[in-house]
Amino acid sequence: MGGFNITQASNSVQLETYGGLVSLARPENVPEGASPRNYDVDYLVGNAQTRPGTDSYYTYAGSSVGPDAASLAVNAAITGNAWSNPSYVLLNDGNYATCGQVAGNSLLTGSDGLNVTEFGFSMSSTVLLTGFTVNLTAYANTTVTVTAQLLVNNVPCGTIKTATLPMGASVTPFGGSGDTWGLSLAYSDINSTGFGVQFTVSSAFALASAYLGYVTVGVGITTGAANFNFITTMVAQDGTVRNLSQDADGNLWVENVTTAPGQLTLALEGITPNSFCTGVNGPDVEYLSFSDLSTGSDIPRQYTSGWIDRISQVGPGASPTFTPSGSSATTFAISSITQPDIQVRAFSYFLQSTGPGSTSPGNVVTVYYSDSTGAPADSDLVNAFNSGNAVYVYTSFTCCVYRPWVAGAPVDDV
Repeated sequence: MGGFNITQASNSVQLETYGGLVSLARPENVPEGASPRNYDVDYLVGNAQTRPGTDSYYTYAGSSVGPDAASLAVNAAITGNAWSNPSYVLLNDGNYATCGQVAGNSLLTGSDGLNVTEFGFSMSSTVLLTGFTVNLTAYANTTVTVTAQLLVNNVPCGTIKTATLPMGASVTPFGGSGDTWGLSLAYSDINSTGFGVQFTVSSAFALASAYLGYVTVGVGITTGAANFNFITTMVAQDGTVRNLSQDADGNLWVENVTTAPGQLTLALEGITPNSFCTGVNGPDVEYLSFSDLSTGSDIPRQYTSGWIDRISQVGPGASPTFTPSGSSATTFAISSITQPDIQVRAFSYFLQSTGPGSTSPGNVVTVYYSDSTGAPADSDLVNAFNSGNAVYVYTSFTCCVYRPWVAGAPVDDV
């Protein structure tokens, strides 16, 4: 709706709206965070209601998450033929974990397991998993069989996949976005650090060696089952037009209007479910913030055609939570105390002066618990003081007063 004039008592007032809907609804009857740009919401007097949904004309590209690389790779003892440099499978840098003759053992009886885990997935609880794709860059110097089996909580599970390693380095795939490997896994299984894949190799040739390199895992998911809470258009500097959409399951979708209109491709998953989104255009970038219409619900992101990353390293902001580690009173019970055995010293002295070693009059009392020429230091006391903890010393004396400044002064009991 554009501007219009209201005439009252011969005075004209210019009014403008935001291009949305106008009603007499009170502010408290409008959903928190809503704006007139919600074109599928009618704001009525006393309430607000959404309009009936429309049929989507979109189709979905084969949707998957990843492929992601792992963060941990270790040897798992099986046959005793261990892997050398198992961590080399974590990076795509041309280095290889090795087993067989090159590693000083034999593949005739098979290898130990090479367990690759910690892929860093962050699946939403609403996601349904359809399959798993494992890609392994590897080669061998002769005929070598490699097996792959998924790890769930670090335990090999499901179907064992086999392949023959190529003689030159290339990618060997296992499974697919529609292959569950005989398992029915939940999102929490995939998010666990114990999810991954175990590789073993074997050969009928005594001098065989296997070289395993970069490993990635992709996860197929179901798509198109949730309502959409956000859509915006992003125009790149080269003229490419993209629509970004976020559904209630926490998935961010991209439609390339220029090259593939009507087809949504998954760009990001794991956004907090039922979040709403606000987008701001920049040069070849869309800045996205997420909320529940009252407060932030997920970390802000920035989307480009080449990558997606967080805007801030933390967020949304939340007030700190403090938990007392002890009683809230002003006094505290001693939880533990160490008390060494009592020690008896032959000669101990008091010095009242301005400080240790000073003979000037003052109010500081220094206790010399032992004559340094006749007895060693108290190691219990020295160690307790150096520990940095509070130290309590209990002393009792059968003592006398010595007055060295009075020639021939008697020794008096105190």
